[in-house]
Amino acid sequence: MTSLSRAPFPLDLDRVAYDVHRTFNPLHQDFALDYHVSEVRDGYVFLQLALPLGMTRAFVSFLESMTGFFRCIDNKAKSAASIEKAHSPEELERVKRLQEDFKNEVLYLYDGFITQCIDSKEAVKRTNHALKLKKHPWATYELVLGVVRASGRLRTKRGRQQGGRA
Repeated sequence: MTSLSRAPFPLDLDRVAYDVHRTFNPLHQDFALDYHVSEVRDGYVFLQLALPLGMTRAFVSFLESMTGFFRCIDNKAKSAASIEKAHSPEELERVKRLQEDFKNEVLYLYDGFITQCIDSKEAVKRTNHALKLKKHPWATYELVLGVVRASGRLRTKRGRQQGGRA
């Protein structure tokens, strides 16, 4: 007598493993798995599942693949939620306000160093250093230089006069 014939119910493993419309649908009349659900406590349930002999490995593989699948879906859902939040009007306004505050702070510091008769290159370095002391997350030389350059403050008087004539 084979181990399959000793199973509590006759079963075609290929049909159970590959016919998804019946296998994991407990409401279908040809549902091949025996199960029992009972409430334990605090909203938890105890699930008992009787698998056909020889299907344990396939079922565990299925559960492992579903774990990976749902982990991937969860990551995609978090990513989609953060993208949606990042494009919300409130978030865009907040980012714009932060950028404007950074620009104003850079220019205030830079202008303060320029009024102390410090040359532009040194004023940019000192502005960046002052922002780093405040532990500002955007305190990099390139960003500070970009803000100062975009404001037009790096142009020399000579460069402005030549630019005005052209």
